[in-house]
Amino acid sequence: MDRIDLKDGATGRTKTYQDQETIQKFLDNIKHMEFTVDPNQEPKSGYTFILNLYENNQLKLSMTNNQIGHTYYIFNENLHNKMKELYESGS
Repeated sequence: MDRIDLKDGATGRTKTYQDQETIQKFLDNIKHMEFTVDPNQEPKSGYTFILNLYENNQLKLSMTNNQIGHTYYIFNENLHNKMKELYESGS
């Protein structure tokens, strides 16, 4: 991955991260997190953060703190905190 776009759902502001160290640190922090599939897969609206991962300007993965790709998960507080930490640290 060579770019992260992270959008704050409350303000609509998007921050972009292209520093490989920052990207790798974030990915390392979330790669072992456990997610529980939400039994209710009906579409939901709203998010605190939405994170898009890119490689060579192609979107590879989109996630919120309760959705990865097209699958909904039970709210993941750890993921939310890592997104918030990244958002507050950057650009």
